[in-house]
Amino acid sequence: GLGLAITRRLVDLQHGQIQAMSGGRGHGSTFRIQIPVETEEACSEADTILSQPISDRTLARRILLVEDHEETRTTLSQLLTRRGHSVVAASTVAAARAQAQENAFDLVISDLGLPDGDGHELMAQLHSVYRLPGIALSGYGMDEDIARSGKSGFFTHLTKPVDIRNLETAIATAPLPAAT
Repeated sequence: GLGLAITRRLVDLQHGQIQAMSGGRGHGSTFRIQIPVETEEACSEADTILSQPISDRTLARRILLVEDHEETRTTLSQLLTRRGHSVVAASTVAAARAQAQENAFDLVISDLGLPDGDGHELMAQLHSVYRLPGIALSGYGMDEDIARSGKSGFFTHLTKPVDIRNLETAIATAPLPAAT
């Protein structure tokens, strides 16, 4: 189900191939993944691109990042901070609400599946009370998932694993929060 879809996306991002083989029902499955080897030069070039600050044309944002997976939260926070954004991270709906009460933000980037609630409900509240725009992060990307995100106040929906260039584009095109 979802695990295979995420795996396929990760393999595609690495310009690899995935094959599934099975002897039929009750015989299990074998998955073969091939990822091309990158040279040290290519890896250095990718590290340089990922650590570059945002351009002068892109507005640095005060971002509330809501993500329960610690490694994802830490990585996204570091990447966004290196690009010049101010990031406050939260791992739960309750923590995100508390941060929104204490700090001013320009943008919310939120996972939809959180341990103590739903990212859609959180976004609806933050959009209603603080007029914040939001970027949804989800493992699901069907038309109905994207439509639900739009109805709850997210202006865009990105499917995990998130491509940093797509996230940068979404941040750069995010509307400024409306005055409350």
